Amino acid sequence: MNVNNLFLFLRSKLFWWNILAIFAMGILIIIGTLLFLNSYTDHGESEIVPDVKGLTIEEGIPLLENKGLRYEIVDSIYQEEAIPGVILGQLPKPASRVKRNRIVFITVNASSPLTLAMPDVRDMSQRQAIAILKGSGFKIGNIRYVPSEFSNLIIEMSYSGRNLLPGQKLPIGCVIDLVVGQGYSSEMIATPDLTSLSQEEATTRAHEESFTIGGIFYDEQPTSEEDKNSYMVYKQNPQGKELAPKGKGIDIYLTKDKNLIKKESEKRENGGTPVKIESDDESWF
Repeated sequence: MNVNNLFLFLRSKLFWWNILAIFAMGILIIIGTLLFLNSYTDHGESEIVPDVKGLTIEEGIPLLENKGLRYEIVDSIYQEEAIPGVILGQLPKPASRVKRNRIVFITVNASSPLTLAMPDVRDMSQRQAIAILKGSGFKIGNIRYVPSEFSNLIIEMSYSGRNLLPGQKLPIGCVIDLVVGQGYSSEMIATPDLTSLSQEEATTRAHEESFTIGGIFYDEQPTSEEDKNSYMVYKQNPQGKELAPKGKGIDIYLTKDKNLIKKESEKRENGGTPVKIESDDESWF
């Protein structure tokens, strides 16, 4: 085809009809694709995720199914205060807008707590034993000091008043009480300063320094367990750096008032020298 024939073809009706046909076909394909996607994905149509937290599986699942939603149980944890089998969490969150047939992931409360084998911490130092127990998922309760041949070694472990043996199955998060050897001397050591610490931090610090927590007093009663986490120690008895027998219980006073914490701190800074605290338990001597 020479240049003249090509020029004539480009000016012909056949050429332009072909161009229009291709253009129209492209538009039809685009419109058809959009209509298909709109129908397939339910574009513009959504459902509000119902709140099923606090309901049992039998109560919550019908609410999801009535909205055209599916569900999948992805985790099961144990909370002592919750009813076994109750829904503890969901994703997407309640009131979220999602497409029909969306999967709602659910966390439920287990019927019984998971258990772990009790590690053997006998004859370990108090600090090492506490680290191992906490690392295994247990909590530390009361620490009792008794005269023994060796000082600061674990003699016994107990749970709910029952002595424990290594390997016994216990619920994760349960509280373990310890009996620690004090030796035959009445050693007096400096009381740790627990001010400005939370209750949990103060308990850990006291245990690390061979003391226990005695009374726990709040200037205003916390409204919940979660509220307790916002309280800090503003006063203690014995005071920090005072000399007291190993294992003595330290009374702690907690508040959310930062001004009170500052005021008590200034009062201590203007106080006297460390005082030797006599034990009211003759076993210390």
